[in-house]
Amino acid sequence: MSRSSPRIARLLRDATLHASLLLAIATPALARTARVPEDFSTIQAAVDHLEQFYAADTVLVQAGNYSERVSIREAVCLKGIPSLGGAETLVRIDGLTVQPPSDGSTIRVQGIHVAGPALTRGSDGPDNVHFEACRFDAGMEAGNWYPDIASIVMRRCTLFGGVSLKAGETVVDSCTVHGPLAMLAAYAAVVTNNRFDDVPGFAATVFGVHLVHVAKNVVSGGGGGFDLRTDNEDDLRVLDNRIDGCTGTGIRTNSDWTYPAWIERNHVSRCGGIGIDARGPIRARNNRVFDCGSHGISLVQVEDIGLLEGNVVGRCGGDGIRLQRDSEQAPTGFQTRGNTVYSCAGSGIVALGLTAGSVSNNIAFRNRGYGLHTTGSEAVSVSCNDWFENQAGATSGATAASSDLAVDPLFCDVATDDLQLRSDSPLLNAAGCGLIGALGQGCRPPVEIAFRFTPKTLNAASNGHRVTAELEPSPPFSADAIDVASIRLNGVPGELAAPIGPGGRGRNSRRVLTVSFDRADVARTLSYGDAVPVVVTGTIGDRSFHGTDLVRVLRGTGPIAVDITHESSTGETPLGHSVRVSSLHPTAGGKLSVEFVLPNRSPARLDLLDVAGRVMTSREVGDLGPGAHTVELAPERALPQGIYFLRLTQASRIANARTVVLR
Repeated sequence: MSRSSPRIARLLRDATLHASLLLAIATPALARTARVPEDFSTIQAAVDHLEQFYAADTVLVQAGNYSERVSIREAVCLKGIPSLGGAETLVRIDGLTVQPPSDGSTIRVQGIHVAGPALTRGSDGPDNVHFEACRFDAGMEAGNWYPDIASIVMRRCTLFGGVSLKAGETVVDSCTVHGPLAMLAAYAAVVTNNRFDDVPGFAATVFGVHLVHVAKNVVSGGGGGFDLRTDNEDDLRVLDNRIDGCTGTGIRTNSDWTYPAWIERNHVSRCGGIGIDARGPIRARNNRVFDCGSHGISLVQVEDIGLLEGNVVGRCGGDGIRLQRDSEQAPTGFQTRGNTVYSCAGSGIVALGLTAGSVSNNIAFRNRGYGLHTTGSEAVSVSCNDWFENQAGATSGATAASSDLAVDPLFCDVATDDLQLRSDSPLLNAAGCGLIGALGQGCRPPVEIAFRFTPKTLNAASNGHRVTAELEPSPPFSADAIDVASIRLNGVPGELAAPIGPGGRGRNSRRVLTVSFDRADVARTLSYGDAVPVVVTGTIGDRSFHGTDLVRVLRGTGPIAVDITHESSTGETPLGHSVRVSSLHPTAGGKLSVEFVLPNRSPARLDLLDVAGRVMTSREVGDLGPGAHTVELAPERALPQGIYFLRLTQASRIANARTVVLR
């Protein structure tokens, strides 16, 4: 067990237990409970009355709307009693100010909706402030630096606006966060089990002098995932987080040299910047990074030897894995082993200025650059890697070892991101090397999942905003195991629409997950007809899943000669006038003929993707030059029935089109 584990367990202990101990110590004879509106007509009157006893008293407030700005100055527990129904289930107040009394006590606020400003002032003593099951509409400013508040804890809260916490220990656990979170901790900062939705900037910016623990959070959309830093006696752990669709960097860390940063089992997808960007003594293991706009994993090692092991990086806009040194005084490098990098726009693995380390048992597969590119890293040893079909070549700056291979890994299905190896793969037990790559033998088919699309009849021109899908796995799989961030409906990402619950009347007792999608985005993927297929994909546990339903579409675009939807991240002119499917032969061995226009001769790529955004096949077309062109895309196997997307990329400009295969 790590040295931080007992500390983290203590930080996450139920805040009510801590407060109960304080109650037992502090003059129990004076403790009492006041009720609002039974005993006092206002919350502030009840708080002021109990504060005179200087004991850990409780104010119980019936649910309702109270036009008050409440101020708490002593060890009072302010607890809202939620209503059983109605639009406002919490106690709603206009504002809240907490001023700890500097006597080492605990102030607790539970079940309160603060509609206006919220402030927790700094303290001159080791006080504790705990919020549970609260809602803050205008954010929270809490503590001062240098902090004397012992701890600020937020658990099961809903947070809008900016939240800034400064204390000896700061904890945010099991919250839903819609605004940027900033945490400054003299000892420890803990961020666990939270959901961050469309937060501008980084979802959380965290600094801890001794310990930062960020685990099991979900970040959807927004400007970035986590920006984390430790100092002095570092213990930085970033574990089991899922970040999807941010416009910037997924995970950024900066740690001092004393202890390593552990970055493990995180899943970063569809971010516009670097997937994982870290500096310090680094241990990065078993992370998954897909479809990021820049490098997949970029690491700067500070002295000593870092570890990069078991990571999978795919389809990123820069290098897959990029390794650099920071210090010129000591040997610096990485043990880079057992990673899989594929279909990235740059090289698979890049090593810059390393003076030590090794590159072994990795797969670099069909990257546009080299499999391995090194500069100033001659001391790095290379062995037992597979450099297969990288466009620029196997290696640059380093000589491939005699134990290196250049063979097809025989992935189970790279088109569906199943990068485990077939039973006949030469990389399962390569002579003198053992297993090569991040994953062993696999090839399990996708789980078939039942799902119901609503509405059953869709008018594509309707003014409605959302459509929904109910997902119902069959045993032994359960709705609880579905990764919501991975769900795509005809390639459109969704969001949780309701807690997991039972099916409707007449259905079996299995639990269902309800997910909603943007109606207009889904409508753009549909053609006209009475039985148009809609396809849902995602992951459930460690498996992929797939399901199909039929919907009647009253109005929509046709399956052939589809107009493009222009997208431009830089404001430049889109690529051309059209990208369209001119003919389609969905028979075995058939080809897809694509007409498109290029404005110049710079590098360009045409990708065919399925509804989950997975690349089925690609072709470089920039050398064709400006003007109209027709090329044929030939997937390795016949396309099954479904919806497919064409993506033409040149520099920062993208044009898209879609087509439907019907059999």
